[in-house]
Amino acid sequence: MGGVDCIRELLEIDPQVKAIVMSGYAEEGVLAEYVSYGFKAALPKPFTVEEISAALQTSIGKEPDRYA
Repeated sequence: MGGVDCIRELLEIDPQVKAIVMSGYAEEGVLAEYVSYGFKAALPKPFTVEEISAALQTSIGKEPDRYA
């Protein structure tokens, strides 16, 4: 099962689910349009600790810490 199918099923179970899409294919449409698929944030691989921290903060509705 791919990420798009997975998020669909998760959203059926819990519409408030918070998920981050990650992909090594930056040109992949889901990364550019992640909100329309139900994801809260997107991370192109490879990513840094700071980038994953910002994505996690964004996914819970918090402003990312720019000084981390």
